[in-house]
Amino acid sequence: MIKFYILLLVFLIFPSLIMSGTDFLEKILTRIYMSADIYLFSYVIGDYKDLINFYDPLSYLLHPFSSIFGIRGYEYPLGAQILSTANLPVTGTGPNSHMTILNMIFFHDCTFCIILASFMYGIIALLTVWFAFYFLTVKYINSYFKILVFIILYTNQINLFLDIGMFEFNIIMIIIGFFIYLIFELLNKKYRRIDVRTN
Repeated sequence: MIKFYILLLVFLIFPSLIMSGTDFLEKILTRIYMSADIYLFSYVIGDYKDLINFYDPLSYLLHPFSSIFGIRGYEYPLGAQILSTANLPVTGTGPNSHMTILNMIFFHDCTFCIILASFMYGIIALLTVWFAFYFLTVKYINSYFKILVFIILYTNQINLFLDIGMFEFNIIMIIIGFFIYLIFELLNKKYRRIDVRTN
């Protein structure tokens, strides 16, 4: 049973603490308040056009994975950096980096590229939901773990639109959690074999 508490720690508590640090509650409340203000900062208070060519699209999208190895794709995500266009200090918190604004910054001079990127996001979201349901049918994996992964994947696909970095971070947590699960399963089988031999 303890392995499920560890998985819960990996999936829920650990990611939040990493992203937020000691002022966890304050940043969560700020995130809720500013969850839809990306458009206000992009069009009214600030201007998203100031960030055109500020990010490298590939580095930005790979940042959650590359940062594990110490290779950062950016200092602050779009949601935090957009505050600078309104002459506000960049502190690391801000609105969610919605896909629509990201696409216009990445592909500002290519309407077809924006449409294609949006289509690809939709395909990835569809595949995520499909895999979430498929994962429930895998027989050799513990039911509790399957339900946990299903809930995370099914609810996570909306993050492709709201904040792709969060989507990727949750995928990383699932991969880490899966390896932890495999380690526990291998240890469990090993001790079962020892018990059989001793008996």
